[in-house]
Amino acid sequence: MNLVTTKRWTTLRCRFNLTDIPTSSNRSKRFTFPTYFSTTTGKIQTNIALKVSYLGWDYHGFARHDPLPTIEGSLFTALKKTGLIESVEQSKYSRCGRTDAGVSAFSQVIGLEVKLKSHEETGPKIVSMLNSNLPKDIQVISWAYTKPNFDARHDCISRTYKYYFPRQKLNLDLMKEAGHKFLGTKDFRNFCKVRGAKQLTQFKRTIFQVSVEASKTLAHLQMPERQICELTICGRSFLWHQVRCMTAILFLVGQGLEAPSIVDTLLNIEETPSKPHYEMASELPLVLYDSEYQNLNWNTSTTPDLVAMYWLQRHLEREWQRKMNEAIILENLIDALGQTPVTPPSLQNTLSWSEYWNQGEVQARGAGVDVILGGGSESRVRKYTPLTERQHGIPVGELNKQYLDRKKFKLSQVLTKSNENQ
Repeated sequence: MNLVTTKRWTTLRCRFNLTDIPTSSNRSKRFTFPTYFSTTTGKIQTNIALKVSYLGWDYHGFARHDPLPTIEGSLFTALKKTGLIESVEQSKYSRCGRTDAGVSAFSQVIGLEVKLKSHEETGPKIVSMLNSNLPKDIQVISWAYTKPNFDARHDCISRTYKYYFPRQKLNLDLMKEAGHKFLGTKDFRNFCKVRGAKQLTQFKRTIFQVSVEASKTLAHLQMPERQICELTICGRSFLWHQVRCMTAILFLVGQGLEAPSIVDTLLNIEETPSKPHYEMASELPLVLYDSEYQNLNWNTSTTPDLVAMYWLQRHLEREWQRKMNEAIILENLIDALGQTPVTPPSLQNTLSWSEYWNQGEVQARGAGVDVILGGGSESRVRKYTPLTERQHGIPVGELNKQYLDRKKFKLSQVLTKSNENQ
């Protein structure tokens, strides 16, 4: 162990009051975790849950979809590499939910059956062992023992999502009014993506909380338009793309393009039996913030796990510094641009670019409306068409029937060709 490494471990030992951080004499013995799981001989099987955090910006969603990079694919690789599982199919694997491509999570939970050499010797090292084999933007935060019949999806009693966005010129009070209408058990078929292959007929979901408020993050920003806000949605479970569709509607209300009553209209399936065409919100600012379970005691209290958490904290702070440096440079560039003097032909006098910009007279591509989609995305339309006047999709029942009819037709074609070959 070189001098720099020795100093590093000495710092950790003092900070956490640890006595079993490896030195040159016991380093190979204590930190050869994969060798503990290199064979199934003498191992015990136990059921555990893992709490995973990840930044999903560079991944094609949570669920494995080979050969594309996914969160689940990385987890499976690490679990097999450490010998905790031999195959996914035999591990009784379950997950809390599937996040879309680009979506992040602070509290994704998976359940599985793992093979341990012993509870005392290898159990407390699960976090550090997995994190050393995972990318830095995917890390296990803690773990817990579970019952053999634990299911991460069905045993979750609530899921909380947060969506971060700059205030811009959004009316937060109108968004709050509209958000309140989502509370309770409602039919959300007009707030999700429907596929005939799923054959869904039940679209009722229960929402416990919808709140819109200014975030404490970057609260020092002076311009109100740049103030960071957060939308919090908590529910028992969610349909595919439900949170992003709900967010898109709240953005329309916040811009004044729709009244808060549009939520009531879309929730009334007799009045609106199928979903009108509209773009859902961007995936990048969305985070699975929390997943709640009963009777799970999360563990991150052993020396190896504390060390793993320490290095995770260091990595995240370095990433935050890099992103903040980029944000500060962009903010100052915008301010510098705003001080540039301009002389618009319509005014025939000189003023700063920010003054002219705030007058709302700048139109680069003619008159139009920029519909906010979050994450820096906008959809520009020449004239905004209210949702009630737009073309609607196919009703769910008809969509399911069309899929089954196509499937039967393809099956009949296969049988016909098979008979002809005979």
